[in-house]
Amino acid sequence: MNTQLLDKFFDENQPCPSEIPLCEEVRKRYNDELKNLTTTGCSSCAKASLKSRYIEAIWKELCKSTQPGS
Repeated sequence: MNTQLLDKFFDENQPCPSEIPLCEEVRKRYNDELKNLTTTGCSSCAKASLKSRYIEAIWKELCKSTQPGS
């Protein structure tokens, strides 16, 4: 996956990449979850886990959108 694409997605100062389906909505959801993240223990681990979930979801959507006939 293009890491620059992901870097832009996670950087609020960058425009949302058009390659990511529903990017603005997904980014808003990610930021809402990040703000409301509550943990007992390692907060940086919880943030990394959340980010990882979104990377996986974005990857799946990108794969679906690049399949022939989609």
